[in-house]
This record gives sequence, structure tokens and C-alpha cells, in this order.
Amino acid sequence: MWFLLALISGSCTAVLAILLKAYLKHINPLLVTLLFSAVTTIILLLTDLFTRQVQCKLAFTLDASAWWAIIIIGCVNAIGYSCYLAALKCGNTAGVVALDRLSILLVVLLSVLFLHEPWSLKTLIGAVVMIVGAVLITL
Repeated sequence: MWFLLALISGSCTAVLAILLKAYLKHINPLLVTLLFSAVTTIILLLTDLFTRQVQCKLAFTLDASAWWAIIIIGCVNAIGYSCYLAALKCGNTAGVVALDRLSILLVVLLSVLFLHEPWSLKTLIGAVVMIVGAVLITL
């Protein structure tokens, strides 16, 4: 199931990059990030209202450490997404997305260092191929 969900997520990300580049080229990236987040919030609130899957009321039961983690994650997301939109606004779409997807390499490194997840020669070879591919697409 995770594989299918990951493919859907990647597909949505690809379509999102094209839509952002095509329709929002004259709008401030920070404003787009703000409005995008507002729309996302509204959709999730409506999802909770109709399906009770989000369970917004549980937000009141989170402790301080969970709230700090959410705040930090939100800040990182806002900074990253704003930078992505700014890069997309002035750069080549394929190049921007290729460099953005190099984040996978950082995820692999951080997951090994902090989450103690395994890595292999196959992972290392895949990382090198990704770097070469991103460089080729960007150039």
C-alpha cells in the first residue's frame, strides 16, 4: 500500500510543479505558500468535519514537546516550500525539481545517522546515479 501511496504523492508533486510554474509565475512565492497552506487547512478541516479521520480535537491533548516538534516542522516546511516556489518561479522547471529531489540523498543520510536505518551498496549506487541524473537535467 505504501508503494501506491508514494507513487500517487510523487505524481501529485509533479503535476503541482507544472501547475505552479504555468499559472503562478507573477505571484510572490511567500503569498502562494500562505494561500496554499490556508487551502490545505480548510480541506483538512472539512475532511475532519465529514469523516472524523483527522480528529482535530486531539490537538488539545498534545504535550509541549509535541507542539514544539510541530512548530519546528511547520517552520522547516514553510521555508522549504517558499524557497522551492521562488526557485520554480525563476528557474527551469525540470532543473528545479531535479535539484529539489536530491533531498532524497539527505533523507538517506539522516535516516542512517539519526534513525539507524540500514543502508547498502545498492543505496549508495542509487544515490550516485541520482546525483549524476540531477546534474545532467540541470545542465
